[in-house]
Amino acid sequence: MLANAQYNIQGKIQSVDTVGIEFATVRLLTADSVFISGTTTDTHGVYNIDLVNKGSYLLQCSAMGYLPQQINIHVDKPTSSIPPIVLQTDAKQLSEVTVTGSRINRVDNHLLIIPDKMSVKHSFSSYELLNN
Repeated sequence: MLANAQYNIQGKIQSVDTVGIEFATVRLLTADSVFISGTTTDTHGVYNIDLVNKGSYLLQCSAMGYLPQQINIHVDKPTSSIPPIVLQTDAKQLSEVTVTGSRINRVDNHLLIIPDKMSVKHSFSSYELLNN
């Protein structure tokens, strides 16, 4: 009977202030960037990836608001612990945000029309307001 050895990679993704980054994406790739396996970190920034073969791999880590990082790893033991990977923040501050919405909404089988101040000002009756 043939049996393949099972290998496991485990580690932690953290920010500069050593706090674990939750829900970070961790991808395991071959040396020529072919996807092997992937996972996300838990609430403490810890991840676990199970493999079948030992060898050299690329480990890509990314999270929203952080710069992605890629490291080379070599798996030769049944359980390989990777040192904590520190992701640098990549925050950008917006100077101004404008939110606009439609004044006409379809609700079930009728239209809900919300007139603006100019339309109300230049209308003499409700029929003219709806026409405008």
